[in-house]
Amino acid sequence: MERGNTNASTIIFAVILCLVSSTALTLVSKGLEPQKNLNVELDRKSNVLKAFGVNTKNFDKQDVSGMYRELINEYVVERNGSIVEGKKPADLDPEKDSTFLPVYEAVGEDSVKGYAIPIVGYGLWSWMYGYFALEKDLKTVKGITFYKHGETPGLGGEIEAQWFQENFEGKKIYGPDGKLRPITVVKGKVEDVVKNESEQKYYVDGISGATMTSNGVTRTIEEALEKYAPHFEKLKGRV
Repeated sequence: MERGNTNASTIIFAVILCLVSSTALTLVSKGLEPQKNLNVELDRKSNVLKAFGVNTKNFDKQDVSGMYRELINEYVVERNGSIVEGKKPADLDPEKDSTFLPVYEAVGEDSVKGYAIPIVGYGLWSWMYGYFALEKDLKTVKGITFYKHGETPGLGGEIEAQWFQENFEGKKIYGPDGKLRPITVVKGKVEDVVKNESEQKYYVDGISGATMTSNGVTRTIEEALEKYAPHFEKLKGRV
């Protein structure tokens, strides 16, 4: 009888402990939610700036927010390229929302300096998330950044590396005929793979030992540019 009471007391204590712990964790999580949301928003802004070539590595939160307000205009478009009034990129879930497309405009001295779009695609092991920026002419790449992925460190994970991202700067996304030619990540060095020098501006060096990730980056950029092509056509009248 005493053993039965002891077992019952142990079970009751364990249940109460679990309830108290889960309640405490829920309350802590809810309390930290505003800070988590702020960090997500700051990370988004920081990566948009990085795509435009702004080094935010040593910036604090106020620096990032202030620089973003000064340099970036943001808006949302539909799949047909028309601007959606009253919506902002922060209202969208980049991992789920495919109806509306965020656009980021770099500005300075009362003129547009370039445009950035989010890019999402699958590599070897994971979904890759980043931003892809174009110069004002909408033909020349200004920069690229990846901020979230699960690719292999030292191999596919090199999509985060500065050397890889700098490969894209100055590359072109439209051919002489005006048709879209999204950038291809080659296996090896561009100069070794693409002998025609006039064609090399449409290719970037690949990552050694990470062919599947490289192919995923090519696909990711192509899919993003195809989605945004209607909006780019509307913008060309402003360039």
